Amino acid sequence: MQICAFSDKGQLRDNNEDSFAYKNLDDQNAYMIVCDGMGGRSGGEIASKCAVDSIVSSFSRSLVKNLPSNTVRHLLESVSVTANQEVYDLAQENADLSGMGTTLVVAIVSGTNLHIAHAGDSRAYLIRGGRIIQLTVDHSVVQTLIDKGELTTEQAKVHPRKNIITRALGVYDSIDIDLNEASLLKDDIVLLCTDGLSNCITPDEMVEVFSDNDFENCAKVLVDKANTLGGPDNITAVAAKI
Repeated sequence: MQICAFSDKGQLRDNNEDSFAYKNLDDQNAYMIVCDGMGGRSGGEIASKCAVDSIVSSFSRSLVKNLPSNTVRHLLESVSVTANQEVYDLAQENADLSGMGTTLVVAIVSGTNLHIAHAGDSRAYLIRGGRIIQLTVDHSVVQTLIDKGELTTEQAKVHPRKNIITRALGVYDSIDIDLNEASLLKDDIVLLCTDGLSNCITPDEMVEVFSDNDFENCAKVLVDKANTLGGPDNITAVAAKI
């Protein structure tokens, strides 16, 4: 399994509030984490780093190779709840960090099984045979309007509230986490990204990047492409090729 990753502050932001981490346990087991922070002053940057550090620490103690699927599900839920509490507690301790939070998308590859936990609008995609599937559903105002039939996908792209999320780690002392699973095949690609990427590049363009470039360069190519299209937000991509 190969993993590539890249992150950039984009063209308009002064600092990068995205954080990420990944680790190969062996050729068939790995994890990837992407967080997109929000909050005044340096709150977003602190929130995303706190969440990533918390999950990495939890995985270092509890994640081993070839765990049963139900154990992976429980682990993802547990580490997400713990990260939420740590970000929340940090915000309560410092008035300057009040209200900070972060999205989360975390993936565990365990053999031919993919397990994902997420909150917010950072996304997970599966690319297979030149096709791409979005594995997560955004927790956002515009997605809620789409689900109600009050907004089309095209209208959502230009909606003035498209960046407002309805779920994030650290905002409250509890969090609902969505869990997803998928089966993997050889040469599948799993892509995690923040909305700084998905708001700039279409899914079809993502597929083209992986088709036209050496895999180890693809995360950077994706981020560079988003920057050439304006880069209005921080941009992060982490991808694994099975």
